[in-house]
Amino acid sequence: MNIYITLDYEIYFGENHGTVEKCIIYPTSELIRIAETHDVRFCFFIDCGFIFKIAEYKVKYPHLEKDYNAITQQVKYLSDTGHDIQLHIHPHWEDSYYDGERWIINIKRYKLVDFNETEIADIVFRYKKVLTDITGKSIFAYRAGGWCLQPFSKIKKAFIENQITLDSSVFRNGYYSSEHY
Repeated sequence: MNIYITLDYEIYFGENHGTVEKCIIYPTSELIRIAETHDVRFCFFIDCGFIFKIAEYKVKYPHLEKDYNAITQQVKYLSDTGHDIQLHIHPHWEDSYYDGERWIINIKRYKLVDFNETEIADIVFRYKKVLTDITGKSIFAYRAGGWCLQPFSKIKKAFIENQITLDSSVFRNGYYSSEHY
């Protein structure tokens, strides 16, 4: 029997989103320690929009360089040590920004399908490129932020063009409804 443990690598995006160190780096380091102790590997779905935004804002706010380096080095380490690295998209990062002290999260366009098809193609391309640039490896799987994948027909073309052939957004028989889902 094969058991696959998949994890989302992301910062909490609520009002009190915490720090990169406490929300991403430290917990992932603990998971790495457990994985190494038991010789297991995980599949990490990396929230590339966040990495993309840190890269954008570290130019204006040099203190973000530390977070950017910590994340990219950890993702590279995960990849180099045999963990699977794949694409996770929370497209709300397109409308969110850093004010010099904290991330201002805008979730008006929370789902990938909230964007037009040209924007979707651009987001998928740019976010996938973030991972291939860090890992040097093929990225072929995707997990939608908040399981928001429908209607798939609107994003299908972007996935085909970017060789995304596997979706890990499902949760069987699950249903969730809210203002943004």
